[in-house]
Amino acid sequence: MDHLSILPPPDALSRRPHAFDGPHRAGLGFKKGQNVSRFPSSRKHLVLGGVALAITIGCTAWAVHWPLAAIPAGLFLGAALLFAYLGTRPAIVIYESHLAIGKERIAWNLIKRVDRTGWVSPLIMILEFEGGERRMLIHAGTVTTSKRLTQQLFRHAREASIDGLPYNEFWRIPVVNGPKAGKMNKPAKYPLLTPEDEAEVEEMFRRLKTVGHLDPISSPDEK
Repeated sequence: MDHLSILPPPDALSRRPHAFDGPHRAGLGFKKGQNVSRFPSSRKHLVLGGVALAITIGCTAWAVHWPLAAIPAGLFLGAALLFAYLGTRPAIVIYESHLAIGKERIAWNLIKRVDRTGWVSPLIMILEFEGGERRMLIHAGTVTTSKRLTQQLFRHAREASIDGLPYNEFWRIPVVNGPKAGKMNKPAKYPLLTPEDEAEVEEMFRRLKTVGHLDPISSPDEK
């Protein structure tokens, strides 16, 4: 069935659809507008897949004379298929209104939880929707693009908990209750770095302030 469908009424996005059967699985008909960031798969995976396939062919030919060569041939064939899968993953595009994975569109308000798995390159994250249904998001990019994508996902999924923490708590956004709450019409200012990156930058500045430089001092014998 074609994923591209007609845009539902605006209030339909705030309802509680069954994960993957509701409007967030379809194209939603969002305006293409200006995207925030685009994250395609790295071509290095296709190159590595080609190398692994070439080695597979060589090992297979060698197995005619030495049967044990069939073992590495099978291993490299599996590696070639894995790299081909990663290299052909659809691009992930971040929009202000939704997340796009290839032709699929997922409205931000439908994502209720975003969790990291520890995998950075390739990046593997878990998205959870209402009803507890979960989906694995895979980005076969570099470490740099994976960190940027993680930050963008965390920033735009405003109705989701992030690594088990409420959105405002993760981004250290103060919550104001009472009469003053209605006066806060200015959009929240989000940090440029995640807490882990902030700690790393603070450590670099501490070292710079203490010793005056970041590189270790070379001994006279090394000169």
